[in-house]
Amino acid sequence: MIGLQGEEISKEKAKATVLIAKTVADAIKEAGEIPSGHLYSILMGVMDLGQYQALIDIFKEAGVVNETPNHLLQWIKK
Repeated sequence: MIGLQGEEISKEKAKATVLIAKTVADAIKEAGEIPSGHLYSILMGVMDLGQYQALIDIFKEAGVVNETPNHLLQWIKK
């Protein structure tokens, strides 16, 4: 399996990645909007900045999150 940054990962790590992605998406959705820096500071022990940005980019490309010019993440999926 291939991870967010193109590296090969185990099935267990893939499952953990999906769980983390769902948890982060749920947190943004529940908050409605959250400063990206605040969210990353909460997640620093779980992922590095590159992984975090890759995840946020996936959410933006999927059309569920918008990021304003001042880095406010907004849940936009209805």
